[in-house]
Amino acid sequence: MTVIEVPLTDEEIRRCLEDGEERTKIDEEELGWKYRHHGMASGLAHGTGFMGETAVEKWLNSEGLRKGRDYETGDRFVRQLKDIRQDFRILGTEVGVKTSRSISLTEATKYGSFLYPAKETEGESRRVLPYPDYLLQAVMSQPKKLCWVCGYVKKETIQASPIREVIGKPAHLIPTEKYRAADALLKELGWAVS
Repeated sequence: MTVIEVPLTDEEIRRCLEDGEERTKIDEEELGWKYRHHGMASGLAHGTGFMGETAVEKWLNSEGLRKGRDYETGDRFVRQLKDIRQDFRILGTEVGVKTSRSISLTEATKYGSFLYPAKETEGESRRVLPYPDYLLQAVMSQPKKLCWVCGYVKKETIQASPIREVIGKPAHLIPTEKYRAADALLKELGWAVS
């Protein structure tokens, strides 16, 4: 698996963790939306997701893409279901980012797959967003201040992946060998990678 390493600063990590706590507070206390993350507190889970999104945005910028011109991001804080968007819209295409938390890439990939909610099953039927056109997988090591953008899969690959119950929720187990290098996504979307 070809990965892109993106370092995050202490400030970026701090801001992501604060935003994760704030999002959880708004969602759970103000709006009554509850989350169950795989063995992780909601604030930390959201913060980890924001770290992956921050890393992807830094990578896009390093490739010459610019926010507002070549890509848009979904809002971190929404107060209505209708305002929820995919993490990114890159060159007109919906792209999600799923971020796992691990001390190393080896540890994150030891089971040979990454997880994604099985949105078309009864146990995940309350999901607002459909499957993205493409999914970027990231792995964040907070102690190393490093995020690995591992690669991407198409929506059809996610949907064709086997479904298993993981901590009481249905999830697709997407084999790591199905992921293509992240820079190949930019090429597929028509961007001339530098």
